[in-house]
Amino acid sequence: MAQAAKSRRKELIAQLTAIRIMKKEDLLQLSLSELEEEYRNIHPHCGVDSIRWIRKKQ
Repeated sequence: MAQAAKSRRKELIAQLTAIRIMKKEDLLQLSLSELEEEYRNIHPHCGVDSIRWIRKKQ
């Protein structure tokens, strides 16, 4: 479980750094829940109302 949280945290930091919202040093100080909140605030397609693509079976 700790490995999954660590991986998710690393992924969020990479994405937030890529769009230059905050400096990496500042992001490293945030908890996982704070990182997820920052990501939700700036990314319109995440969360409950996000768009989900479904591949039709042929």
